[in-house]
Amino acid sequence: MERYAKKEGKTMKLNKGLRFIAFGFLFTLVNLNITTADYKINITPDFIGWLLIFIGLGYMKERKGDLFFRVMAILLSLVTLAMWIVRFVLPKFDLRLYEIGVSAFAVLYITLLLGFLEKTARQCGSSHAGNLKIVKYVYLIVYILFQSISFAGPYLPENVLKVLVLVSGVAVLITAIVTAVVLFRLSFDVEEKEEF
Repeated sequence: MERYAKKEGKTMKLNKGLRFIAFGFLFTLVNLNITTADYKINITPDFIGWLLIFIGLGYMKERKGDLFFRVMAILLSLVTLAMWIVRFVLPKFDLRLYEIGVSAFAVLYITLLLGFLEKTARQCGSSHAGNLKIVKYVYLIVYILFQSISFAGPYLPENVLKVLVLVSGVAVLITAIVTAVVLFRLSFDVEEKEEF
């Protein structure tokens, strides 16, 4: 009986951790902004997403390699919080170079994290491991597309740029939603497999 309770507790933690991580991905990938005359306010700041991922990984302490991912998540949370504050305190300060650096680090981290979650899914015998692998590669492609548009933007005609920004924005939104859905389905899958 005690062994079953321990197994059930680990499942509950894994489920809860995956759900926190799913919400974290939504915050880190989707930016909803309110723009005023002087400010551009992000109402889904990245630091909340990184914090949610950190909390979710805290529920997965039994998994090998989780410490690296937790440390990097809290580091990204602190850096993006500092950048978010700078936007309010010094709205004229140009953060583009910092954003590129943080974005490049974040894409590497997310790619590794999706690989870690794919491995976790395989260990749990979930069929969603393959979905996570696909999401990982789609995420990389969407990131490269988005960054290419950012760099090429000043050299493109305005109409072309608007279309490309719209397409890449939709691609990012779809990627975020699909990633969250796969993680939620994985959490339910793990729960069902442990019940039998």
